Amino acid sequence: GFNELFFKYSNIELHLIGQWESVEFKNKIFQHISECKNNIFFYGLQIGNNKWKIFSDCNIYVHFSQMEGQSISIIEACAMGLPVVATNVGATSLIIKNKYNGFLINNNSIDEFVNSISQLIDNHDLIMTMSKRNIEMYKKRHTEDAYCQSMEELFEGIINRN
Repeated sequence: GFNELFFKYSNIELHLIGQWESVEFKNKIFQHISECKNNIFFYGLQIGNNKWKIFSDCNIYVHFSQMEGQSISIIEACAMGLPVVATNVGATSLIIKNKYNGFLINNNSIDEFVNSISQLIDNHDLIMTMSKRNIEMYKKRHTEDAYCQSMEELFEGIINRN
């Protein structure tokens, strides 16, 4: 998938954060990236300011996962105003609304990933719109204040039922 994007957009970069699923998977990936390896950066597991710095240097967040609960990294990407392209697994669809603040990919389709990323690269206004929506959604639902407000409403509901 990245090779196809690289040939279409030669200045594209891929920044990978996290641990490898297995050595075999890592080796398989490296076999497929030989022609564009200078545009791919592997950081390993990152936390705190290092992760935020990497996010701030990016324009799109891609989350390719086969299993997921509620992804903290997707929420973090939204907080940074990054449009998200992610597999539609777990609770991802509770955060990302397809074609509203990102793209949800079904069945791990590489073609859908490539097409969604291309749409964003080709349309700066779409990136800006999704970016704004993700920041708004993050502030509304995922800040400490939003969490406290939600808990307060929950407790008031429980108290008022009795």
